[in-house]
Amino acid sequence: MCFFFFLLCAYAANSSSAEEAVGELDLLLTGGRLTPHNKQVVEAAYASAGLKGAQQAILLTPEFQTLGSPQPNGTREDQAEEESHTPDSYKAVVMLFLHGGADTYNLIVPIGCPLYNEYAGARTNMGVSQSALLPTTTTGQVCSSFGVHPAMPFLHQLYDSRRQAAFVSNVGALVEPTTKERWKNGEADRCLGIFSHNHQQNAAQTLKCQEAGAVPRGVGGRVADVLASVHKKTVASFSVSGISTWSVGFNTSTEIIHPEKGAIRFEKFQDYASSIQSITQQRYGNVYCEEYATSFADHIRSSEELGTLFDQIELETVETYETETRWPQSSSISPCPSRISSTGLAPLG
Repeated sequence: MCFFFFLLCAYAANSSSAEEAVGELDLLLTGGRLTPHNKQVVEAAYASAGLKGAQQAILLTPEFQTLGSPQPNGTREDQAEEESHTPDSYKAVVMLFLHGGADTYNLIVPIGCPLYNEYAGARTNMGVSQSALLPTTTTGQVCSSFGVHPAMPFLHQLYDSRRQAAFVSNVGALVEPTTKERWKNGEADRCLGIFSHNHQQNAAQTLKCQEAGAVPRGVGGRVADVLASVHKKTVASFSVSGISTWSVGFNTSTEIIHPEKGAIRFEKFQDYASSIQSITQQRYGNVYCEEYATSFADHIRSSEELGTLFDQIELETVETYETETRWPQSSSISPCPSRISSTGLAPLG
């Protein structure tokens, strides 16, 4: 196949005209499915940048990226440019999802009361000694003293002295209120994979443990859907962890921000801007081609807008945060500004 590709490309390079060369590339790369409109786009790229330009242009087409007859169906109207406005204040919900296994009983441990003996008996040599825990006090609980795990001094400080953190313990997924006996007897609706860490991580992000994976979409995205459709708010959703279930709704898509590089823009976009605009302006009867064209246009627009905004941001802090995890799981946000209200990036209210 590689040798065949080389021969046809070599033949295309020696073709007497752009039409002939593009015809050969069309046959090789799309099975002869290029629409007349997109064939003209590729021919224009050939005329301006030669064979390499034509190859790059054809790779951007729906015909190369999808299957079936593209079924061209006219062109779509140009989107009117949104009026610029002075950014207003906004409300944002930030979800920091830690992909670990720190459970309640090892993160916040009762001390100085009988519950610690229960904890020590269950955890045996994995338990943390009372002297090693970071102590704090509370009211309204069975025990008045608790200890935060010694590996979490920053969390202890946020809760104990700065009063900027709270613990919500013994939380789990349920489809409906039930009892231990009803659950064991199969008399209640159950969550899928109740003992599966992966299933429960999805459940925590969708709040619908009875449905598989990301099918019900994320609770953050669904909240944004309601804010937009019912309350007529302008909403936006962003993720620094790649494709994140929590932030995706049925009508709310997620803008991906790289934790180290910020907004990732299409490389050499200015060189391909004309081709991309022409390719995505065409409508397609083939649902796959149409979805590709609209999604491609949306992502190009989004990445350019975000990139432009990030270029204008001046950091208000110099702090950096190291992470041992690589993209896309990383939660590091060191290059992001400490405050971005001036850009109007995330208006949620």
